[in-house]
Amino acid sequence: MPKEAKASAWPMRQPATPPLWEIAYDPVSILSNEVNALIRAGRFEEAEEACRKLLEAYPEEIAGIRRSAQLEEARGNLEKAVELYYRARDFAGTHDGFDAEVIARYAGEARRVEGRLRQLLADQQHAQGSGSTAKEPAP
Repeated sequence: MPKEAKASAWPMRQPATPPLWEIAYDPVSILSNEVNALIRAGRFEEAEEACRKLLEAYPEEIAGIRRSAQLEEARGNLEKAVELYYRARDFAGTHDGFDAEVIARYAGEARRVEGRLRQLLADQQHAQGSGSTAKEPAP
C-alpha cells in the first residue's frame, strides 16, 4: 500500500470520546474534583462553598448536584443526601446525554443512603428502647 493511502486514511479514524487529558481538565471536572478532594479531607465548609460555585457556574451540569449529595452524606446529613441523589436522578432523566444506567445509578445511590438512614434510625430506637427499661440503682 502506498504511503499516501495510509496517510489519507488516518484522519478518518476518530476516537469515540475525547482523550482523557481533554476530559479531566475541563472547568467542570476541575471544580468537581476539587469538591471531592475537600470532602475526602474533611474540609466540609470549603467543599460546600465549592459546591455552591459549581452549581451556580454550571447549572446545566449534574456534577454540582452529585457532589452536594456526596458532601451531605459525608457530613452525616443522610436525609438531605437522599433528596439530592433523587434530584440527580431526576436531572439525568430530564436532560440529554444520560442513559438508563446513569439514571439507575443515582436511584441506587439514593436507595443505598436510605438504607443507611433506616438502619441508623432503627439503631437509635433500639438504643432508646433498651435504655428506657433499665432502672438506675437507688443511691
